[in-house]
Amino acid sequence: MRKIMTQKKLNKVLEDHEAWLENPKEGKCADLSYCYLAGLKFGRRTLRQANLEGAVLCNANLAKVDLSMANLADANLSGAVLFKAQLRSALLNRTAFVGAVCDETDFSYAQFSNADALNADMQNCKFVGCVMKGSRFDHARMSASDFSKAILDNSQFLNTDLSFAKLQKVKARQIRARRVNLEEADLREADLRGSDLRDAKIKNASFLKARIKGITCNKRIETLPVSTNENSLTLLVLDCAEKALKKRKKVKAVAK
Repeated sequence: MRKIMTQKKLNKVLEDHEAWLENPKEGKCADLSYCYLAGLKFGRRTLRQANLEGAVLCNANLAKVDLSMANLADANLSGAVLFKAQLRSALLNRTAFVGAVCDETDFSYAQFSNADALNADMQNCKFVGCVMKGSRFDHARMSASDFSKAILDNSQFLNTDLSFAKLQKVKARQIRARRVNLEEADLREADLRGSDLRDAKIKNASFLKARIKGITCNKRIETLPVSTNENSLTLLVLDCAEKALKKRKKVKAVAK
């Protein structure tokens, strides 16, 4: 049975937790696991290392709250406001972010597997080094977010907006990303093997040195071998055009 937490009781828990962070001999580490906290306000407080496993935080106001290294596994944050919150190295496995507002939030190095972020606002976020296997981001708005070196294997991005996103060196094998918007996105050295990108928008996206074996896409993806550097792209195109021109001249000469 879940424990229902009032705003007054929550404020006391937050005060004790901040005292504990300053001096472990004082205060008490916050244990809000499986508590009902829907709609409550956290007032930009610090909840680093707190235990919120399985907590119900629907529509809660967590804007600018520090939840770094906190345990939020199996928690429900649907509709919550996490604008500019800190969730670095947090445990977010199986956490629900459905419809949550997480713009400019830092999720770097978080464990984010099997999470559900359907229709969430996650623009300009940091997902650097996150493990996000098997998660769902359908219809989420994630433009200009940084996924550098994140692991996205087997995740789903149907109709997701990833325009201008930084996806360098991500491992995104066998992702389902039909109709995803990747316009202006940076996917240099990304591992996309076996992924489904049908009907994706890829205008001006960079796939330089990306691994795309077994990919399903009805649009042409331009990439280069790993041994070729970025500056040689233009030279390679010009070289191919020059060789083709010489070949045509040679054919005309033989015909005469």
